[in-house]
Formats: sequence, C-alpha cells, structure tokens
Amino acid sequence: MEGAQSSGEPTQDRQDRRVLWFPGRGKPRRFGDLPDGAWKRIAKRTFDQYRADGVTNLAAALTYRSVLSLFPGMVAFVALLGLVGEYPQTFNGVLQIAGSIAPPSTVQTISGPVREVITNKGGAGALLGVGLVVTVWAASGYVGTFSWAANVMWEARRGRSWYRQWPFNVAVTLVALVLATFVLSALVLTGPVARAVGSQLGVGPIALKVWSIAKWPAIVVVVTLMISGLYYIAPNVRPPSWRWLTPGAIFAVIAWAISSAGFGVYIAHFNSYNKAYGTLGAIVTFLIWLWLTNTAVLLGVELDSEIERERQLTVDPGAADQIQLPLRQE
Repeated sequence: MEGAQSSGEPTQDRQDRRVLWFPGRGKPRRFGDLPDGAWKRIAKRTFDQYRADGVTNLAAALTYRSVLSLFPGMVAFVALLGLVGEYPQTFNGVLQIAGSIAPPSTVQTISGPVREVITNKGGAGALLGVGLVVTVWAASGYVGTFSWAANVMWEARRGRSWYRQWPFNVAVTLVALVLATFVLSALVLTGPVARAVGSQLGVGPIALKVWSIAKWPAIVVVVTLMISGLYYIAPNVRPPSWRWLTPGAIFAVIAWAISSAGFGVYIAHFNSYNKAYGTLGAIVTFLIWLWLTNTAVLLGVELDSEIERERQLTVDPGAADQIQLPLRQE
C-alpha cells in the first residue's frame, strides 16, 4: 500500500472510492488522445446520466432560483445605469438586449413589473441598494442549488457544512455579479445609449468607436470565465486541472442557443400558451425558457463529468461505477 501511494498509483480502498485519484499518468491529456469510439460512448453515457440524475428536475429547481434572482437583479442594474442619467434610454436598451436573446413574451413579462418599480419607488440610489441586497440573497441560493446539482452529476457527496457553504455561495455570487454587470453594461452601452452616457462622462467619438469594437472580445472572455469558473468550483471534487473553456461549456452555449431559437420559432408560429393560460401565457413562456436555459447549463456539467470518466476508464475499469476524483472537503 505504501509503495502504491509513493509511486502515485491509486489506492485500493473500496470503502471510500472518493479518495482515489489518478494523477494523470497514463490518462489521455488531450481530447484527441482518447481511444477510438470514446466520443460515442461519452455521448451515450451523458444521455443515460441525464435521465438517471434527473437533470430536468434539477433544472426546475434552478429555474425557481433564477426567478427569485432575476427581477431584483434587473432593478438593481437599471438603477445603476440610472445613476448616470438617461433613464428611458438605459431601460429601453436593457429591453432591447433581452429581446435579442429571449422570446418576445419574456420581455413583456419582465418590462412591466420592473418599469413599475422604477417609476413608483424612490431614487436610483435606494433602488440600487435594495436591489443588490435582495439579488445577493437570491443569487447565492442559485449558487448553492447549482453546487448541489453539480455534486449529483460528479457523483460527489456534499462536503461543506451550512456555515461554510453560505459564505462560499455569497463570495461566488459577488464575483459573478461584478462580471455580469460588466457584460450587461457592455451590451446596453451601444448606439444612442453609449453616446448619451459618453457625453456625460466626457468621452469622445473616437473612444466610443473603439469601445464598440473592443467590447465584443471582452464580453466573450468574461462570459468564458464565468461559465468555466462555475463549472470548476461548484462541485465538491477537485478536477485534475483548470481549463479556460471546457467541452461542456461549449456544448451548453450551443445547446442554449439552439433551444432558445427553436423555442422562439415555436412561440412565434404555434403560440398555444396564450390560448391555454390566457394572460398567464407570457409568464409560462418565460418560465419554460428559463428551464431550457438551466437544462443546457446542467447538460454541460454532465458532459464534462462523462469526459473525465472516459479518461479514467483508460487506466481503471472501476471508474465506470464512480468518477474517482478527490474531494475538496470531506
């Protein structure tokens, strides 16, 4: 046993396979090094585990958390832009961006309540403070639920106690909110909104032109960091290495884009929700779109876990029963 541990070989303790870890020797380091037929097996196991892990139910739980986070987050974001003035332009810019990535009925569902809160309550500063507090509380719940779902798919038990999990969730939420604010601001600050804000900040037309070009690669980098970071730190397992962009993250973005586009086409041509639910049809449409979004994100986690299983199977058949990575916390 001591010789196996000193040489870096996995132990044979079958009572807790969670402590087993292959340090990488003998495993394919690049995806192109996987054996023939590996991707076919990965695809099959991903689909099988999608059903076995109840990803649709996990996505429903994340959808609930998303709803709690979205409205106060949007109020806080619009209030933040409102601090620099130009309220109607900033709000309309947010709606325009939302309309480009979500079904039209989703925008209608969001715009009414948010506009009412902004116009009927206090100033932008008060709205920003209240919105941030509620958003951090709600979004930290999303992070905790996502960690639970990721542990299910990585076959890891929950290691953090509640008094450690809550500060972890809040810390991740704060970082994510900073990055998300940058992304949303970059998307909204374009065209007339960018010129209006730039005039108040004393920014010239050349700088605005540079911004309109440079913001897109910056957005790609920030979104990549957000997805990869969440995939890396959410589960209670220690992956072999950090990757800026995993196959699961790429798949999640593609799956989200396809499902959103397909759902948008369905709503535009076969909108039966308004007939079935009446005035609640827009809300039902919005919830389904959020569920599709969270399902795509979780499928990316499932794919990454099955790729790691395939890598481990090249050196030990026992990985078929359980992915063998060390826990972050026992």
